[in-house]
Amino acid sequence: MRKKCLEMVHELARKNDDVVFLGSDLGHKTLDDFREELPAQFFVEGINEQNIIGMSAGMAMEGRIPYVNTIATFIVRRALEQVAMDLCACMTCRFG
Repeated sequence: MRKKCLEMVHELARKNDDVVFLGSDLGHKTLDDFREELPAQFFVEGINEQNIIGMSAGMAMEGRIPYVNTIATFIVRRALEQVAMDLCACMTCRFG
């Protein structure tokens, strides 16, 4: 299921330049085709879930369509503060 989901994001990115992928801690050789074909739409930040949430928030505010992928436990527990601060608070200030 994970592989199919990632393949679909790659397919969406081929069709729309605004689609970007942000990931952390991907397995060796995961998404090599995506990285080689669309390097400007592909970001891997290592084990840094907080950063990819902040990056995706900024990209979304500039009109990009980010897809974030990482291990579920880390995206929920490690990045929750960035969801509150970068997404909720900033969006309230910007559009409130």
